[in-house]
Amino acid sequence: MSSRTGAADATSAAPVTAGPITARPRPTPSWPWVPGFVVLGAVAIAALAPGVPGFAGRLTLGVFLVAAGTWATTSIDETRVALGAVATLVIAGAVAPAAVVRPVGEPTVWLLVGAFVLAAAVGRTTIPDRLLSAAARRARTVGGLFWLLTLAVGATAFVIPSTSGRAALLVPVYGATSAALGDRRISRALSLLLPVVVLLTAVASLLGAGAHLVTVELLAAQGARAPGFVDWAVLGIPTAGLSAALACAAILRLFLTPEERHRPLDLSTVTERTPRAPAERAADRRVLVLLGALVAAWASEPWHGVPAGVSVLVAVGVLVLPRGRVLTGRDAGAG
Repeated sequence: MSSRTGAADATSAAPVTAGPITARPRPTPSWPWVPGFVVLGAVAIAALAPGVPGFAGRLTLGVFLVAAGTWATTSIDETRVALGAVATLVIAGAVAPAAVVRPVGEPTVWLLVGAFVLAAAVGRTTIPDRLLSAAARRARTVGGLFWLLTLAVGATAFVIPSTSGRAALLVPVYGATSAALGDRRISRALSLLLPVVVLLTAVASLLGAGAHLVTVELLAAQGARAPGFVDWAVLGIPTAGLSAALACAAILRLFLTPEERHRPLDLSTVTERTPRAPAERAADRRVLVLLGALVAAWASEPWHGVPAGVSVLVAVGVLVLPRGRVLTGRDAGAG
């Protein structure tokens, strides 16, 4: 046995039990005078910045810097800060009121809203949990577990169109798997793998991150050809697969010894779930069918001409139908 393996055994800790998902506490400033310096610094930069044309440009730069500093150094709600910044620009005349409400009519905005509602609906089913549990059950070694989880986490980019939603989904998965492994070094490597794969595989889907939709909208505004769902997937899936595979291989190589990578596993009992209730099975089946139809509609958009935003809004309407609903209207609004 190598010295590294002996050190791993010596530093192994008691199993970590999976606890409830709790919201991360909001940041609070270490010094109460920090927000004041942020405001003064933002105003000074906006006033002295070279190459910024006119009062409107300097005011916009100053408001942006104040908003960014407030988000970073205070516990004020982000939405209130953003609304205050927009209101300041409108009242000062730097932005026309019509320019503020115009984005609400953009298809990309509604596509993004619909994607978040879909993420909320999928999160209320057992689909992602069962997908990840099935991958863990099939692992026979630690290395195999890492590769199977990489594949399963990558697949969730098409099931949950939200990186934060995918990350939250993995918290109980990591807790249960870490407790079953009972090894601090392997748990640390796993804690690196899961978020890295979430970020790298987001590029596989057009809805993998909100920034993708913003990019498409910017390309269209510049007169360039904006990629559709299929165009994005053709380029995104190979990129996501290659980058995630390289990351998994690097983490296995750098953080685990060969003995640890080939350690046998049996997670069949740890990842077992209780039988689903009929309502759970019906909700899972309904959401899977709806997701399949939605992906087919996005992929065939060049033929039928229905925008992706309209398709996702129809899907949201189906989710809140009284008969066999998956989400209530209040839940959809919160999503």
